[in-house]
Amino acid sequence: MTTTAPELSYVIKNARIEKGYTQFELAELTGISLRSIQRIENGKVRPRSYTLKVLSEKLGITLPEPKLNAVPHRVPMATAKKIIISLCVALLCVLLGGAYLSQAGSFPETNFEYLMFWSLITVCYTVAMFRFWR
Repeated sequence: MTTTAPELSYVIKNARIEKGYTQFELAELTGISLRSIQRIENGKVRPRSYTLKVLSEKLGITLPEPKLNAVPHRVPMATAKKIIISLCVALLCVLLGGAYLSQAGSFPETNFEYLMFWSLITVCYTVAMFRFWR
């Protein structure tokens, strides 16, 4: 479970007050700038791992290690192109299959033939995409 900056600021501020330190004294004791202490206690920043370690040692409390900032996952351009091509080919199969069925006078005669036609289209599409994505 991660701790948000406001929750963390509350814990740090209370620990500092319990120890009887001013923000200036805590800054002097830890080597962290006074401005940084103020910003941490106001919940404006989430301290780095090293800062949390120093604060926890000097205040005698246990603070959670911050999680690394997750970089949003971006789909590589080549993969994005493959996804777009795959979707376009699927749509093309549906449209062409529907066009064929609408023009075929006697096909399909039964629901079975209709389902088999779409099954064949699906199998061909799957094989093509398997080879395409390899």
